[in-house]
Amino acid sequence: MATSLPPFSIFLQPGTDESNIASRVDVTANSRYAPLAAAFSAVSHHLATTPLAVTIFLRLVITVWAQNDGAHDAFGPDPPTKDNIVQALITDLPDLVIFDIPDEGQSPDTYIRWGRVKRGISAISQRNEIYVHSELVDAFLAPNGSDTSLFHHVILLVTLSHETSHIIFKKLFTAAFDPPVQATPGDGGALGESDLNFENRFLGFVPTAILPPQGLNAQRLWNISSIVAETGSDTYSLSISKLQELVASFYNNGSFTFDSGTAPLANVPHGSVRYRSACQPVINPAITLLPRIGDWDRY
Repeated sequence: MATSLPPFSIFLQPGTDESNIASRVDVTANSRYAPLAAAFSAVSHHLATTPLAVTIFLRLVITVWAQNDGAHDAFGPDPPTKDNIVQALITDLPDLVIFDIPDEGQSPDTYIRWGRVKRGISAISQRNEIYVHSELVDAFLAPNGSDTSLFHHVILLVTLSHETSHIIFKKLFTAAFDPPVQATPGDGGALGESDLNFENRFLGFVPTAILPPQGLNAQRLWNISSIVAETGSDTYSLSISKLQELVASFYNNGSFTFDSGTAPLANVPHGSVRYRSACQPVINPAITLLPRIGDWDRY
């Protein structure tokens, strides 16, 4: 399926004052940020052209449309279709804003927002915008061939996919919120934000970074020791080759499979800090997750 993506811009917004949009610099044509543009294009194309991704998005969107009066009224009396999903993914792509998103809370319970969605309100862009933490972008743009650089690549792709879930809901339902998806038959009791549901179903797990107990410092992205797979009931190891396969699937539009039946259980050292890729720390309400669980865009 050939899919042509519309252009999007990349802005660098220095400082930590989100309202200071006049300080933004358009770096779209700057070759330094070409890998970031390529990553976002790959995510958008991959999600729009992978039948499984479109089907999962459609199921989540229809669930919210059926359960939420505001979403129902915003979209109309007829349920969304696959065409609506694809068009939401490939039409009028959001701009990317590289910004030093402030942390929330205090260590060790720090909430780091690696990315988030904001509806464009400035004269620069009236479109939806995806904010990406400048710390993550800088790490991603400084690959050194190490396993840690691969972890950064995975985190970036998951972050962009995560925020794209929000974009779909904002486009289809217009409201600037992403209502939680309640449990539906066959979901195994799943609930939480739409993006958590999407990642768990599309990848087969929620990617989780492991850091040492004292790893939340200025080098936190370089302190990641591994990325593991959380399924809600167990935590599994993800080999370097499996993570490379995951990254490659976004760029070559290939398939990625994860089989918990053959994957080894992860040996996570006691006291390790875990950070996840979704906002709601609940996959199954009957399961108690380990403490210190956060997420890529809000932990």
